[in-house]
Amino acid sequence: MLRTANIVYDANARPVRRTLESGSTTHTLAQANYDALGRVNCTAQRMNQANFATIIIDACELGGSGAQGPDRITQTRYDAAGRADQVKTAVGTGDASNESTGTFTDNGQLETLTDAEGNRMREASLSGLVFPQLSGIQEWGIYGGPHIE
Repeated sequence: MLRTANIVYDANARPVRRTLESGSTTHTLAQANYDALGRVNCTAQRMNQANFATIIIDACELGGSGAQGPDRITQTRYDAAGRADQVKTAVGTGDASNESTGTFTDNGQLETLTDAEGNRMREASLSGLVFPQLSGIQEWGIYGGPHIE
């Protein structure tokens, strides 16, 4: 069966909705929204296929739960310098957590990275890791959130 990927862009040519369809059936729906500076704010992998046609406009809002559970919503927070300093997962659910929280040195390098369980890595253990820019559809992970490539 032929499946078609459809991407809808906003007025600034940023992807805001991605679907995978075959015939008249939508199999997956992912959404994103952006802050005033054009950075990814929230991404959502919608889980309730019955709601795909009437889905919420705001990717930060949880939709109705289905057989596959609640929507997978990820939210990125930025510091005053525009660096992604916190990524929250399971936004809007009882399982919400700060998946990662970073601090930066005075010259803008990542200094520490703390995961949802409170494990903290310092600069020396972070060398060699690659952190993506959190914008655009190429960073949407399997649950609609950013991922490290």
